[in-house]
Amino acid sequence: MSGTAHAIWGTTVVIRRSWVQNDGLPVAISEFVGDVIHAGGYLPHELPPKLMQVHHVGFYIGQINNGGHSQFISNCGEDFYAISADVQDGLKAMDALAQHQILIEMIALATNSEALFALTVASHASAARKHR
Repeated sequence: MSGTAHAIWGTTVVIRRSWVQNDGLPVAISEFVGDVIHAGGYLPHELPPKLMQVHHVGFYIGQINNGGHSQFISNCGEDFYAISADVQDGLKAMDALAQHQILIEMIALATNSEALFALTVASHASAARKHR
């Protein structure tokens, strides 16, 4: 069983069979979460915690691959600590221990550099407004 499958074991998620057959389970879960939140009207806290963990792990990986940890921090905004907690739990459940440790160190750095954290969020928000 893959780390992702183990992390959500016991949670029912409706996805395309082809996603599972092609190692696309994390993407399929993220799409499912997006669909039930945006089209289904659910709030994130109404979904199973393990489902949100996998969704936020996918978000985290996408952000750091695209723009690094500063992009992850800024795109989380005021939800940074809640999303980071989900990512920590998800990475641990998936046995992604090296990535879990990197995240813990990044959170400690962001927490201990609150001014830097606020500046990063503000600068990315300002840049986003310019591109709208």
